[in-house]
Amino acid sequence: GGGDGVNKVKEWVLGQFEESVKALIERLGNEDDARVQSACLHSLMHMCRIQRDSAPEGTPSSPLLGRVTLGVLGIERVSELLLKHWNTKFLSHIDVAIATLQGVEEELKRMEEANKNNNNNTGNAITKKPPQAEKDDEKDDEKKDARVGEEGVFLNNVLSLLIEMSKNSRVDASLRFFSSHPSSSSSGGPAKKNKKRRRREEELGIEGQLETFSSYSKQLSRTWLALFQHRLPEDGYRHALKEMKEVILPKISQPILLFDFLKESYDIGGVVSLLALEGLFILIIKHNLDYPDFYPKLYSLLTLRNLQASHRHKFFHLVGLFLKSPKLPSYMLAAFAKRLCRICLKADPGVITWSLALVFNMMKRNPQIECLVNRIPKDGGALAFLDMKAFGPDPYREDEPDMAKCKAMDSCLWEIKTLSNHYSPKVVTLARNFTDENAPKLPIEMTQNLNDCYSSLYETELAYRKNQKPAIRYQPQSSLAVAGDDLCDFYQGVLPAAAE
Repeated sequence: GGGDGVNKVKEWVLGQFEESVKALIERLGNEDDARVQSACLHSLMHMCRIQRDSAPEGTPSSPLLGRVTLGVLGIERVSELLLKHWNTKFLSHIDVAIATLQGVEEELKRMEEANKNNNNNTGNAITKKPPQAEKDDEKDDEKKDARVGEEGVFLNNVLSLLIEMSKNSRVDASLRFFSSHPSSSSSGGPAKKNKKRRRREEELGIEGQLETFSSYSKQLSRTWLALFQHRLPEDGYRHALKEMKEVILPKISQPILLFDFLKESYDIGGVVSLLALEGLFILIIKHNLDYPDFYPKLYSLLTLRNLQASHRHKFFHLVGLFLKSPKLPSYMLAAFAKRLCRICLKADPGVITWSLALVFNMMKRNPQIECLVNRIPKDGGALAFLDMKAFGPDPYREDEPDMAKCKAMDSCLWEIKTLSNHYSPKVVTLARNFTDENAPKLPIEMTQNLNDCYSSLYETELAYRKNQKPAIRYQPQSSLAVAGDDLCDFYQGVLPAAAE
């Protein structure tokens, strides 16, 4: 009958719809051209709207939206253009934004649960296995590595998406992507649709819009916290920590919950550790985090390798910021000053000028550590400036991680006296400020000369000599040997003997 024909047509249409969805999602993941990816995403999102319009009234979003979200986040290299197109065209609608975040949070929790189950199975495995079982384990390891790689791609993409959404200020609580319904969208022109939209906004009201936006903010915060339950790839840690201060922390309802993530980030080492300390520092000063290991960890990061790394400008800025606190104890300030001066003996001029400026500023802000440059010897003699000979061997223990036990307060900054004979005039000037009565009374600027290195010093010296006039006092020689010098006497004795 006619009913069977209608049902067959419906089944065929739904089948074609599903095939189209699969083809677009596959093309989205395999396409390198960002413009083609954006076109696929645009088509898929409008198919989500079609599916939602054909659903019963009251359905909040399209079931297809979750598949589209996972399809985009599963792309190995998501282009910035695709994310911006997704964010500005579709995620600015409050209903799409909330539904997308909910889908991402559910997937992150599912991955976390799966990883826990896999770890439990690994822990319960038998240590000694037959050969066939070992081969199976090798295959399982390969599958596990592939799964970890896919998870790393997904986590990095989620991170990029959340950063874009956190930066997006265009989310409109009154804007709905799925607001129209077949009963209202199938008839009437633009005027009728605009009238119904205005009616919808009036029904929603200001209070309803605020409540909806509050739901969005809470969902964004929950999704961030769900992401930080996972171990990110190393580049993901760097990306997240760089955006932590300006983008992520303002979107977290309880920033103190990020403590475990930041503490785990510190253990990675290098620039990641330093960026993690910046996040911990913000939690300490703004959210009352009690973390007594903060400055010991910063002390351990003060190494020649970190001070001369490519990210040293960020390192210099943060160390200078952390050591500005007027409430640090004397032994701690002395330990930092001593370690910096010891590193200066092996560092390049850029590191030395910054380190000496920082130590000088620390002493101006904290006069209690000025004893490191002038103190009365134990025998009661005259005041000694930067002279360890009056005290014997240096008591400072460079390898001691505990600042209270490294004996920096019992030492002297004799390294500064050594640096006063440095080949760089800038270093000499800064080193002599510590004992010069005409030295600046206020903290000095630390950002200048950070880029000084051997090549820049060489170029500066060449430019300086190029502008100098050559010496004009010169007496030309009439012969190879001049009467009265040793070479002339030598020839006078050798040449006659050779002639005979």
